[in-house]
Amino acid sequence: MKIISMQIAALVVFLSSVNANEFCRSYVDQYTRFRSECSVGSFVLNSCCDLQPFQAPSGMYRIRKTQFDTADVYCDMNTTDGGWMVIQRNRINSTTDFSRNYTEYEQGFGNLSGDFWYGLEALHCFTQRGVWEMRIDYQLATGVTSFLHYNTFSVNIAATRYLLAAVGFTGIGTNFLSTSHGRRFSTADNDNDASTENCARIGSSGWWYNNCGIVNLNSQPPRVQQAASFVEMKIRPRNCA
Repeated sequence: MKIISMQIAALVVFLSSVNANEFCRSYVDQYTRFRSECSVGSFVLNSCCDLQPFQAPSGMYRIRKTQFDTADVYCDMNTTDGGWMVIQRNRINSTTDFSRNYTEYEQGFGNLSGDFWYGLEALHCFTQRGVWEMRIDYQLATGVTSFLHYNTFSVNIAATRYLLAAVGFTGIGTNFLSTSHGRRFSTADNDNDASTENCARIGSSGWWYNNCGIVNLNSQPPRVQQAASFVEMKIRPRNCA
């Protein structure tokens, strides 16, 4: 009974946590495998999936990007069992400017608690470690909500212009990313699309274009074949669920 009471008390503390360090401290006395990470003042995850056994809330956490580097991410712990790392969020009339150059899309921009693009180089670093899946949640301008799911998602190295792999489609609706799979990333100042036009210049944002105008989650408003009021891209290791 005493053990159960301690767990309930810890859970109360945990549910009020707003960041990874508080989450970590609330569990350090019960889960010894966290001790070494917490002892340096920050709880470093391998992915957002590490939070699943503890009913962690959605929010900002620090995860391991490479063997020697970490990165702050936003973990979605509510959608389909949680464990998702949000890599893009764009809303109609967003205050975040997605009309950026190639270097900015490489490095990432925006605010993780608002609208943002996480960065191509970081996406490559994450997705080269194992097999990752992707989910895209969106709301059309009409108010209809839906999602797309891809069983395999990866971003290749910079030398390939961050070639996209998005295969194994499931979800509600059309496979909008079928035209983006196998494409290189383009911006207005670095045109790598299959069109005779500069699609990034026309769409005023970077994307894995094939031809112009079909899908561009970074445009304003975002387009999922038609105008959307909200889009959010998120990824997690395939074995997460």
